[in-house]
Amino acid sequence: MLPEDFDPKSYIELNDDLKHMTEFEAMSHYENQGYLENRLYKYSQIDLNYSVYIYCNGKSGSSTLTSTFLKNGYNTLHLHGINTYKSFCPQSKLNSNIFDVIENSLKNNENVYIIDSYRNPIERKLSSFFQNYDDNKSIDYITEQIDKQINFLETYEAINEVLQYFNLEPFTSFDFEKKYNLIKYKNLTIIKLRFNDINEWGSILSSIFKKDIVIYDDNLSKNKSYYNEYNTIKKTYKIPNLLLNIVANDKYFKLYNTLEEQQQYLEYWKQRTRDIELIFHNIPEDFDPKKYIELNDDLKNMTEFEAMAHYENQG
Repeated sequence: MLPEDFDPKSYIELNDDLKHMTEFEAMSHYENQGYLENRLYKYSQIDLNYSVYIYCNGKSGSSTLTSTFLKNGYNTLHLHGINTYKSFCPQSKLNSNIFDVIENSLKNNENVYIIDSYRNPIERKLSSFFQNYDDNKSIDYITEQIDKQINFLETYEAINEVLQYFNLEPFTSFDFEKKYNLIKYKNLTIIKLRFNDINEWGSILSSIFKKDIVIYDDNLSKNKSYYNEYNTIKKTYKIPNLLLNIVANDKYFKLYNTLEEQQQYLEYWKQRTRDIELIFHNIPEDFDPKKYIELNDDLKNMTEFEAMAHYENQG
């Protein structure tokens, strides 16, 4: 039975996985399932005092991490950075500044955790494409659309926003033995994981939290309507040969993979390359890649092509 104050519109807004539902469908969902999951259905129920923040780039296991900590009893917020918080998190209607929210958590909790996960770029890019894909299309059509996007990888980490805010240095190495990085700042603990180690997250997180953390998978591709197409693309898609060079020189790829892992990864994708004409959408006609490199000291080790890709994607 629905509560008297149930608001179907707010219920949809507060539960991202229900965003495609009508208000009637939302009411039915709450009656059949939502109440059992203690889902929020009005804004006044939001508690901004979080003890865990899943703060990482999309398609890197963040939904699984969020589901895991919610079901392990932690008040948890899932976001992909400052901009996505303001654009997609209903909590931003109560407080638009995510760092105000984090600071409030630090004042009201003995320990606060911010968790990030790195995923290798090609798989993440393919998965990101399907995240917003909801039509049955031919594999040829899907391949054509991916070709338009695949060359331009994200060259940032959302967690760097947190490190910068607290005046902490960005990660420059990864502990491949422990399979996580950890920074402690006052009562804040910042954790960096790898998607490659997802099958070990339970033991890794249990070690960090000093209690049994049971992993609950969420937002899995195998449960999506597009799974057959996604699975086919994963097995058959051939990347543009120029992309291999971009990945090989990507600082995060080199940071979060051992030399052996890098070699194995590049060798695997080397067998799955082809020539594709690049299409740039954001580069001005008078763009000069050489000048772009000279004017931006952090790009000094890039090739001219990499500089063009950087500007297209981020610059």
